[in-house]
Amino acid sequence: MKKKIILLLSIFVVATAALFGALYYNGYLDMDTYEYDSSIYKFEDEWVYCVYNDTAEIKSCRRVAGTLLDIPETLGGYPVTSLGWGIINDKQAERITEINIPDTLLYFSDLNFVNTRWYENQPDGVVYLRHIAMGIKGEIPDGKLIIKEGTRVIAGNAFRNESAIVELVLPSTLEIIGFDAFRACDNLKKINIPDNVKEINSCAFYESAELEVIETSNTVARISSSAFMGTKWSSQHNGDFVSLCGNLLLYTKYENDGQDIYIEDSIRAIGDFAFELSENMGVIHIPEGCTDISEWAFQNSSFKGFSVDENNTSYVTDEQGNLYLKDKTKLIRYAALNENTEFTVPDSVTYIADEAFSNAEYLEKIVIHGKVEHIGTDAFYKTTALENIVVSEDNGMYKSVDGVLFDKDMTMLLCYTNGHDRKSYAIPDGVREVDDWAFAHCEAIEEIVIPDSVERIGSIISCKNMNYSGLNSDREEFVSDIYLQNCGVDYIDE
Repeated sequence: MKKKIILLLSIFVVATAALFGALYYNGYLDMDTYEYDSSIYKFEDEWVYCVYNDTAEIKSCRRVAGTLLDIPETLGGYPVTSLGWGIINDKQAERITEINIPDTLLYFSDLNFVNTRWYENQPDGVVYLRHIAMGIKGEIPDGKLIIKEGTRVIAGNAFRNESAIVELVLPSTLEIIGFDAFRACDNLKKINIPDNVKEINSCAFYESAELEVIETSNTVARISSSAFMGTKWSSQHNGDFVSLCGNLLLYTKYENDGQDIYIEDSIRAIGDFAFELSENMGVIHIPEGCTDISEWAFQNSSFKGFSVDENNTSYVTDEQGNLYLKDKTKLIRYAALNENTEFTVPDSVTYIADEAFSNAEYLEKIVIHGKVEHIGTDAFYKTTALENIVVSEDNGMYKSVDGVLFDKDMTMLLCYTNGHDRKSYAIPDGVREVDDWAFAHCEAIEEIVIPDSVERIGSIISCKNMNYSGLNSDREEFVSDIYLQNCGVDYIDE
């Protein structure tokens, strides 16, 4: 009887080990699942994803079946348009020999797949994944890079640092040039932007120092203001307002002495970082035809508010000069130099954009109602007077405790209130992740007590009284200055 029990136990152990070995081999156990415990992450089959602007971005693949990576067209009923960094791990990449992507996929970095067996098996020349140009293997003949017709997207980082590129030929079918796609292509001198291009993303040609000539008849492309920084073209067009394809690309007057800004009538779009670091602006006047404004257009800038032409079909302001989508479902930007100390998000708003309240100099209290479904990245960055974020108990996505913002189930601390006079703050037990820059520009904070439940801490930035000795945790890995940027002894007022 004893031998029979031992035999059965042995079989069970072997079978269990085989099962877990198979799962591990498929990459299932390789994912650190705690990173995705927040309610902002959603799960479907092997995919972890988030929803932004009614589209899905894949954050991770929990397992790979066999050698095929099959990216779905939809998740949760939303079209899959983008891939986050590192959706697969190295063990998964070693096994992948085939990749399928849907037509909906438009945004990702080539770094997602360059380590796969599939990429290794591609022949020399430009590497394509259906409608996306991924990069190049081998030499560039005569310095002339030709992207074939039918290509719709050039992936992020695809040709970065390819100094052999002297001439670039883009196809008429091209729609999107990804971030950093041709960054630091030192010998590229001239480009033509085809009429079909809709987006040229951040740093696409950044530091391609010899790029001097940009030819185009395109009037619809949405271009990041950083797309051509560090080029000869940029240095020759260095001024208050520079337009290309109907975009406001550069605004270089950093200190404005409270003067109003009048966007030219011909400008249709304001791209990423167009007003970055521009301080003490007056009212920014948006003309009728400017119907495309990036959430990151006013990064780390300050202004009295907005005025929008009443015939503008995309945007509207309130009496305080805050900027919204026309139907007021999305708060794009709060008037940073508005002297009111309290703001209640209007009932119509369901989406608060990235950096929406950043640099709000006087704001002490923000009230968020139950219908808000999304609060963007760095929404409260450098709100140095902010003491209290109040979230309605009816809200299904977010929660506030003692003025501090969390996700609804309190597994992630999203934003500590910068202006609070607490010198010590104890993160509630049960929190598993502290978001990047959740503690930013906090004047008073000297100590953060970290419970054992916390498994990840993002960077803490510009907290002048915070040194690593103030990171109070029983886990040694968290007591380190690697989590501090421009803090304590290294602090510089900025």
